[in-house]
Amino acid sequence: MSNDAANAKVILKKCVSLSKAQRWRRLLITTENDKSFLLFPRILIYKLDAAVALGHFSLVKAIVEEAKTVAGFPDETFAIVREINRYGFTEQATALLLEKSDLKDDVAFVPSIRRLLKATADPELRKKLTDALDTATRGGASIPPVRSEHAFPDRVNAVPAGEVRLFHATTVGRRHIDRLNADTAAFRDRIADPNNARVGEYHDVFVDCWGQIWNEDGAVIHSVGMPTPPLKRTDVTQADTAMHALSKTRGIYHFLVDRLPMFAWMHGNAAAASIPILLRSGAPKFERQLLELGDFPTTQIMEVSEPIFVRRLIRVRCGFEGLVGWQHVAPLFDQIIDNSLRLAAQHDVKLPEKIYISRALAARRQMANEHDVHEAMQSRNIAVYQFENIPLWHQVALSHSAKTIVGPHGAGLSHLMFAPSATKIIEILPIADGTYTLRWNFSRLAQVRGQNYVAWLEEQPLPVSDRWTTTTDQFLPFLDAELAD
Repeated sequence: MSNDAANAKVILKKCVSLSKAQRWRRLLITTENDKSFLLFPRILIYKLDAAVALGHFSLVKAIVEEAKTVAGFPDETFAIVREINRYGFTEQATALLLEKSDLKDDVAFVPSIRRLLKATADPELRKKLTDALDTATRGGASIPPVRSEHAFPDRVNAVPAGEVRLFHATTVGRRHIDRLNADTAAFRDRIADPNNARVGEYHDVFVDCWGQIWNEDGAVIHSVGMPTPPLKRTDVTQADTAMHALSKTRGIYHFLVDRLPMFAWMHGNAAAASIPILLRSGAPKFERQLLELGDFPTTQIMEVSEPIFVRRLIRVRCGFEGLVGWQHVAPLFDQIIDNSLRLAAQHDVKLPEKIYISRALAARRQMANEHDVHEAMQSRNIAVYQFENIPLWHQVALSHSAKTIVGPHGAGLSHLMFAPSATKIIEILPIADGTYTLRWNFSRLAQVRGQNYVAWLEEQPLPVSDRWTTTTDQFLPFLDAELAD
């Protein structure tokens, strides 16, 4: 190892240590006028965390300029773009992404553009990003789906929007509360006049196990950052018609909330009974299990491991807005609930009215004092469950039968999809700068489902770590008041 590399590694280790100790000023002093980031670009992410934590937002532009000088290290540069955008500096993130010419041929370039497009409404910025996207996808991003002969069920506005309330530990910064309240108001405006779910088709395309779509001309219609090899239809397995249900993500939230509602048009539809459902080979078992609980036969599922060619690829766009009113998608979820309750009765399992869904076994975002929270729940006759240890049908039955569901963020709260509109949801939510969009999703889901959602916020120090703590001496009195309400 050269002296430069050895010295740079020392700086990186110092950044890691100072970041963990939240010694932000010392971190900025350590990295000032230092070029170690040229060998270890991750140093720039630590500088970014420090700048945001101290409110030195003017440093973000300087960090972008430093990142532009990094040669090689595309993965690290994409990570820097992602972090800059996560903190809300989309213009600066765009400048870095588009001005680094060595990034444009990387498969991660297209997903990075789409991430930035979601984050900005600025017309000039969107024009730059859209032009870059069109070039990178060889025009594929501009290819719209053809309207399908199949249709999504008509919306029935039978379920009004749910209530959202927000409480917090005294350590939580006011900016978090203001931002989440603003997001709640903006989302309520969106669902007051929602877009309908749409069934579209792409004709004569390839699709791979990650859900990417491209054609024989090389135009990439949908990318998740994996290679899309040049192919001819005669090179691969062919299908006449198929339903796209493929994704790179593995978590149950993304299947249960993002994809399962897409099958509402197929449930009980004789015209859809012969259409294969494409699932990724080796995908988590819950994907197939949920479809089977919804009475889709196993013979209708087609596993994809290599790219295939599909003459009519059906793809549904739904999202939160497509769920508004709920009753038009309810038959599929009611079927899953009915089958789950039947299995629960057969196995004679208890279905208590108050449950806590634990994250004690989770690999990420662990609550450091969750054992104490477990004991507090049990002392209040709230049954504690670790969903990892029970069958999926049991999880569904519990979520549907409980009148009160308590849990930390991510702890099986996607099962709100099976909870009645009268259910009270209490989420213990760690929050930090740049985490708002994804962390607030369960409040959005509860609004769409018409449920009574209450959040208890805990400050999660930067950099966002996997461990956080519930302030029990403040949380438990709040919980008691909610349980008594």
